Amino acid sequence: MKTTPYNRLTRLLRRIASRNKTTPTASKKKGKDRKEGKYRDIIAAEYLQKRAHLPDWHEETLILGHLISQLPNQLEVLDIPFGTGRFMPLYASKLFRVKGMDISSDMLEIAQAYNRPDIAKFQAITGDATDLPLADSSIDLVVSYRFLGYILTVERAKLAIRELVRITRSYVILQLQYLKDGEQTGQQDKLGDKLTWPEQEEFLKSLNLEIMERIDTFSKDQYQNTILLARKSPIN
Repeated sequence: MKTTPYNRLTRLLRRIASRNKTTPTASKKKGKDRKEGKYRDIIAAEYLQKRAHLPDWHEETLILGHLISQLPNQLEVLDIPFGTGRFMPLYASKLFRVKGMDISSDMLEIAQAYNRPDIAKFQAITGDATDLPLADSSIDLVVSYRFLGYILTVERAKLAIRELVRITRSYVILQLQYLKDGEQTGQQDKLGDKLTWPEQEEFLKSLNLEIMERIDTFSKDQYQNTILLARKSPIN
């Protein structure tokens, strides 16, 4: 039987899903309990299956396509967390040179199998968003979805945003969450439970970010999801 990309991907997903039956995850080895370390083994293998059919997944993709349509072609982009490389078709259409960074090597392995290297090439990098192994102003565009508001505590989200702004020379596209007007702060230590949009906007401006466009997406409970395109202003 001829081996197809689909068959290779299916076998890879099965192999990754079975890993947690024989070896502890890296996050457990290091004694971490942070949520950002959980996307390994079977959780990584089932990531697309559980999300790709949902309406918000497609809405997020449409919004990113709209935002990058305003930017020049052939930019160098860092997508973090890269996950399965879901936005590679959009990047390829703009001739972007892509670095895909994720803390999970399993997710990057899936991304490499999921995207055709002859059409959508990227450089896979394992790394932590709060301590990026990249030089100041070395990337044209940083994209970060489903992370800063979903996964990190407020303190770590702010630390990660500072790092993303540090390494970009021009643009950032960030998906955030903010506390809705009139809502009481929630119990979770996340942006959407603790900080309103004016508070987050003030923080972004303190990092010399000029917001070019912001689009609210789906909301849940007391928080609102939002996606923004911002330009990094030169420091006077």
